[in-house]
Amino acid sequence: MKIIRKEITIKAPVEKVWKYLTDPKKIATWFLPTDFEPKLGKSFTLRCEDQGTIECIVREVVHNEKLVYSFKPPAANVETLVSFVLSSLGEETKLVLTHSGWEALPPEEEDVFQASKQEWGHFLARLVEALEREGNRFVNHQNPNKESQ
Repeated sequence: MKIIRKEITIKAPVEKVWKYLTDPKKIATWFLPTDFEPKLGKSFTLRCEDQGTIECIVREVVHNEKLVYSFKPPAANVETLVSFVLSSLGEETKLVLTHSGWEALPPEEEDVFQASKQEWGHFLARLVEALEREGNRFVNHQNPNKESQ
C-alpha cells in the first residue's frame, strides 16, 4: 500500500499548530501560497512554482484535531488525500501527516510519489521553523524526513 506517513512533535500548543494548518497567510510561510478556507466542501488551490496549480477540496474539518483535503498534483493522473491529525501532549503537539491514494498512480508516474515523500519532510521541517520563529522549539522525536512505521 502506497501511503506517505510522517509524525512529528512540536513544542507548541495544538491551537497554534492548527492556525498554521488553516490560516492562508501562515500556510504560505511553510507550504505554498493558497486561497484555503477551513470549510467542508470548499475548493481551493495551492500554487507551486515547479508543478503549477494544485486543485484541492476540503473533505473533513475537526477544529484543532483533524484536517483532510483532496490533493491532485498536476504531474499525476490521480487524486490523493492529505490528512493532518493533531494530538495535545500538554505544551507540545503531535502532528501526524498521512498522504494516501497513491495506489491508483500509474507505474510511469512513480517518481511523483517518491518526490512527494521527500517534499513532505521538507515542508514539515519548514512548518517547525515557522513555529520556531514565534518562539517555539521543535522536539525531534522523529526526523520529519523519515517515514514513520
